[in-house]
Amino acid sequence: MSGTLTRPAAEPMAHALVLLHRYTVVLTEVAANSLGNDRTGNRDIQFLLTIQLAGPLSPTRLAQLTGASRNTVARSLERLSSAGWISRSPDPRDGRSVMIKLTPNGSRRIHVFMSLVSDLFVSEQPLVKEVLDIVDLDPDPSSLPASFSVDDAVIAMALAGARFVVDVRDALAPFGPLDASDRFTLALLYARGTQRPGQLAEELRFAPSGMSGVLARLEDAALISRTHDHRPDDRRAVLVTLTPRGRSAAKTMVEVYGQHAAEIGAALTLTLSATHPSAST
Repeated sequence: MSGTLTRPAAEPMAHALVLLHRYTVVLTEVAANSLGNDRTGNRDIQFLLTIQLAGPLSPTRLAQLTGASRNTVARSLERLSSAGWISRSPDPRDGRSVMIKLTPNGSRRIHVFMSLVSDLFVSEQPLVKEVLDIVDLDPDPSSLPASFSVDDAVIAMALAGARFVVDVRDALAPFGPLDASDRFTLALLYARGTQRPGQLAEELRFAPSGMSGVLARLEDAALISRTHDHRPDDRRAVLVTLTPRGRSAAKTMVEVYGQHAAEIGAALTLTLSATHPSAST
């Protein structure tokens, strides 16, 4: 292997996935800072906002409104209840059921979250427009809603993201139990070709120690290979390359994204015109 890196592969959809990963990292940071938990997932956020907008409601009604299974709703509600963001009380009309509502703490945290997301929508517009251009969705500004709310945009994004995650996990199951970090690393290598660990960490916004863990898992799964880059100035340099199995996994992921690109793109389009309720009053 020479010291010259391969040129980026012509895989625009894989590049879109890498951009979406950057967006997800920032959104996760916002969720962690405002909700106090970096493990709050797409479905959790979707459920919190639905509860906020729909008022007290039953788990069955929450499942109907969000299109989630009852098991998914039950698991999420357990997490949200343990975090102190929701409360459950008997349904006065049906003693066998419960009603769910946000706690005062949950309401405060959601308010902070939405304010930060509103700022995020503005700051990340160039990235969103680049993703939309890649998937050939170029909305006419005049066709966008004049005052689409941040709440609606976040719910749409959470739903689209949750559906994509479910399908991509199923599709990649034959390649091993890959988490989001593993999947996006494969996408970046598919889009850019051979990379050094430092380049991957910088592009994906991982800490060096976290990147080392990802690469170790992917190598154990025979999805990547690591070779020494015999450069005179740094004999310790390493190059990371997809194996044929890794390229197959990455291609599968890109194909699944292609099936969801329109829905994800439509949700991203809403962020271009979303306004916080307090800003429109």
